[in-house]
Amino acid sequence: MEEVSALHPDAVVLTGDLTFSGAASTHKALAEKLAALTRQGIRVFVLPGNHDLYNQYAMSFTETEAIPVPSVSSEEFRSIYHGCGYDAAISCDSDSLSYAAMLDDATMLLTIDTNKENAECMVSDTTLAWMEAQLQYAKSNGFAVIAAFHQNIMQHSIFNTGYLIYQHRTIKELFAKYDVALALSGHLHMQHIKQGQGVTEIATSALSVWPCEYGIITANHGQLNYGTHRLDVAARAARLGLSDENLLHFDDYTEALLLDRLGGQARSFIHGFYPEEQEEQMVDYAVQATRMYFSGDLSGFDALDRDGSLRAAWSEIEVPYAMYIASVGDDAGKVMNQLTIPFPAR
Repeated sequence: MEEVSALHPDAVVLTGDLTFSGAASTHKALAEKLAALTRQGIRVFVLPGNHDLYNQYAMSFTETEAIPVPSVSSEEFRSIYHGCGYDAAISCDSDSLSYAAMLDDATMLLTIDTNKENAECMVSDTTLAWMEAQLQYAKSNGFAVIAAFHQNIMQHSIFNTGYLIYQHRTIKELFAKYDVALALSGHLHMQHIKQGQGVTEIATSALSVWPCEYGIITANHGQLNYGTHRLDVAARAARLGLSDENLLHFDDYTEALLLDRLGGQARSFIHGFYPEEQEEQMVDYAVQATRMYFSGDLSGFDALDRDGSLRAAWSEIEVPYAMYIASVGDDAGKVMNQLTIPFPAR
């Protein structure tokens, strides 16, 4: 909140999973925080993620227990976040929480809700028709379009079930037809960029997951620039005079936590099957590969496994985790936390 206030952008877009488990109280608390931004003249646009609606695991927590609490319906979500996109919408879909709004006088934001009470990763025929109507309107008026989803329209990793929107092919065809400049999504919790069929999608990293980044978009002079920025928790802790060493050295703390958890997970799949030295090398490879993958910067990836033997060893293990680790090498050398693409001149 402090960094957004200091940056004072034209708009903030949150691509879903606004809450941990969809508890109504947490939605209301977040909406109150976001209202502080709107009072500063910073427009906020939200859409729901799979954690946010009809969540049967909605909980509140004490030090000793988790207590079931009400989640929210689509209608309640719209009511709670009416000031975060819905009031400013130029059109709302009748069959979902999707809406279109103007970011400025020449750029439309098209948000697409893919979460229903009994289904995820789905866009109905009614919503698809509404989408095309908005895209036709934008094209006829010369507007650029930035789209936002929670789940993805491109496959950013080996995992697709529960991540890739079932109607992704139709959506990409619409975007190519109507020259959509950019699609933003989330859900994966890692930073990744995929381009194809004339469409660019940025799967944005999750602020709550290491390395705790958010993306900044600027658009002018015929191009759009995207780059990630790491949240500076340590600086804020120092300003407040806090004594918690984990907060004062937050990057080190969160990275060490990530590496410890990843290392334990990796070791659980291979312990006892490889010589001790090879096991340690494979664990370190899995940890560092995932670390790079989540940050979106794989420029130094080849140095992890110069002869390819560690990736080959992981590829021999026929479980999803191991196949995922082996697949990270497909993006070796890529930098996916920065992007420049053509954008209609402002």
